[in-house]
Amino acid sequence: MGLVFPLQLDLRKSTPEELVLTSTSKRFSVGSTFLFVGLVLATMHLAAAPLFKIMWDQGSFFDRALATFFYGMIFAFPVICIICWFYKSKVSLRKTQEGSLQVSIESRLGPISWGKSENQIAGVNELEITNWKGAVNMASLQSQQKSTPDRYATRGHWILRLKGHPKAVIERRAKRDDIDWLHAQIEAFFSLKT
Repeated sequence: MGLVFPLQLDLRKSTPEELVLTSTSKRFSVGSTFLFVGLVLATMHLAAAPLFKIMWDQGSFFDRALATFFYGMIFAFPVICIICWFYKSKVSLRKTQEGSLQVSIESRLGPISWGKSENQIAGVNELEITNWKGAVNMASLQSQQKSTPDRYATRGHWILRLKGHPKAVIERRAKRDDIDWLHAQIEAFFSLKT
């Protein structure tokens, strides 16, 4: 979820031997926005309730599908809001006695944890920055044929991950500068502690 809620340094939870990165508090404002939009939809529903009742009682399949979609959206916005408020991503890098790094990656939604992994690497030099383009759009294909850059071409996502552990992703960002900054912060933290 680094593309939506990027990781930032959490110096309050970090110690001289351990660096902790957590998802930003931006998730609270995103969740509040979803809650506000959900309340606007619910208010609009009050005005349109008689119309939706007629659509449901007397309408065809399309009318019922449209009413179901609208009701689904009314209930989806608060659920998305709660997900945004209670989602938390945490990455901790701990220096071990042998001089290697213990990397712990975890995502949580309230009490539910998933994607938890523990990996050990030789040091900060085992972190790599890669680009994943995924699906290529038409602008990318045309820019490859013309050999001229197109601002709408897919540039992909920049990924900071562990070498030799392709599934151990620390962070994903749309801009390379953001990943470079995070990588530099991690290197600076551990270079000062040696």
